[in-house]
Amino acid sequence: MFTPDEVWYGGFFELSIELGDRCDERINAAVQALWTSPRLTGCYFDRSMNPDMQVRIKPPLVTEEDWCHVYGIAEFNNPNLKLACGSCVVRETGGPDWLDFYFPLGSLGRVFPVGGFPFLDQNERVPWLPRVEIWLAELGLELSKRIPMRMGLIGYECSGSTDLKTLTQDGGIPCERWIGYIWPNDGVFTYIPSNAYKT
Repeated sequence: MFTPDEVWYGGFFELSIELGDRCDERINAAVQALWTSPRLTGCYFDRSMNPDMQVRIKPPLVTEEDWCHVYGIAEFNNPNLKLACGSCVVRETGGPDWLDFYFPLGSLGRVFPVGGFPFLDQNERVPWLPRVEIWLAELGLELSKRIPMRMGLIGYECSGSTDLKTLTQDGGIPCERWIGYIWPNDGVFTYIPSNAYKT
C-alpha cells in the first residue's frame, strides 16, 4: 500500500483546513482530531515501509522544527477500499495555521481512473472527482464539530490558494469553482462543491 513509488507521485488532492491565527494548543488538537477519525488508520512515520511492518504511532506534537508530516490509511466508503494518505501542518509567518490532509494522485489512481488529472483535454470528464471530494467534505464537516476552524478548501493542491479573509474581501465563494469549500454560515459549516470540472 505504501511502498510502490508511484503511490506518492502525481501531486495531491487535499482537504486544507484554515484553523485560525497561530496557536499551538489548537493545531495539536486538530492533528489529534484528524487521526482519531474512524475513517482513518494511522499514524505512521515511514512511507517506504508498509503499515503492517511498522509501529502505529500517536499523532506527534507540532513543534517549530517538526511540522507533523505523517501517513496513514483511509477507508473509502467501502471496507475493502483502502487508500494511502497523509497529513501535515502549515504555519504561515504572520498568517494562520493550516491542517492539510491529502490523497496522493498515485494512490487515488490505484482505484479510480484519474488519468492525467489535472491536465485534462478539452471536454474531458472526471467522473471520480465528486466521490473523492464528497469523502473529503464529510471528513471536514466531521472535524468542524470537534475543533475550532475558519473554513476548508478541497481540491488539487489547493492549500495556500486563498483564505477566509481574502474570499470575504473578494465577495465570497466564486460562482465557477475549481475547488470545493467547507464554508461557515451563521456558525454552521456547509459543503459547497466545485462545479467547473465536467463530471
